[in-house]
Amino acid sequence: MGAGASAFTSAALLESTPEELKASFKGLPDSAQQKLKVAVARAGVRSLAPEKLDSASDLIRQLQEKKVSCAQLVEKSLARITATEELRACVHVYACEARVKAKAVDEKIISGGTLGKLEGLPIVVKVNFDVSGTVTDASNPVLKGFVPKSTSPVIQSLLDAGAIMVAKTNMPEMARNTNMWSPIHGKCLNPVNLAHTPAGSSSGTAAAIAAGIVSTGIGSDTGGSCCGLVGFRPSPGRYSLEGCVPCVGPCDTPGPLATSVRDIMLMDSVITGIKHDLKEA
Repeated sequence: MGAGASAFTSAALLESTPEELKASFKGLPDSAQQKLKVAVARAGVRSLAPEKLDSASDLIRQLQEKKVSCAQLVEKSLARITATEELRACVHVYACEARVKAKAVDEKIISGGTLGKLEGLPIVVKVNFDVSGTVTDASNPVLKGFVPKSTSPVIQSLLDAGAIMVAKTNMPEMARNTNMWSPIHGKCLNPVNLAHTPAGSSSGTAAAIAAGIVSTGIGSDTGGSCCGLVGFRPSPGRYSLEGCVPCVGPCDTPGPLATSVRDIMLMDSVITGIKHDLKEA
């Protein structure tokens, strides 16, 4: 790659997967990276991915140190949802509810109240998980508009730890294909390269994280969709499937996606109650 971007033709760039495009930048000097970015732009590859993704652990620390307010984090997430609307990553947005919760978190921080492990952290949840008072349609027209009265235990554990759900995310119908087309919400696009989809049934959650909407969220995995950023497919039974619309029953499991192994360990600790040494991450 000594020649930088000149080694790439427009056709090659358009045919590259998001992973291949990312790999092309890796290890290059700044000047070569800039040339490649120009070549990508000229080739017509459109991206909505930010240059740097936030870490959930870092955001929580900034909140606790009062370097940022919860209201600011929530507004940033909501602004990114609007700015990246064409991705169709977030299909049900709960802005009012998130703002109310953010205000309560900021008041708790100011008053010195006890904070949960995820206190004030914006998250997204795949639309096949029940959250009381929100839509769970699993991209199935039969379930369109269905609002459950109870919340999935996995999601409840995150909410109890102080996480704030800003949106539910797109998925293929009943999680049963990998082309990421939803008959209700349309196709979810890959923020790194809008000519592609993220693939996998947890595309919406993955796209929301990769687009900088949130730093972590929940998907579900039957054949490998909790992957690509930092994804964790737990052993079946580690996380409860209660309140999650099934795909292949015994093969299914909820799973977190994030931007770092440390954040995955944090999410797993909250969901399972098992303590991890985050210094090892």
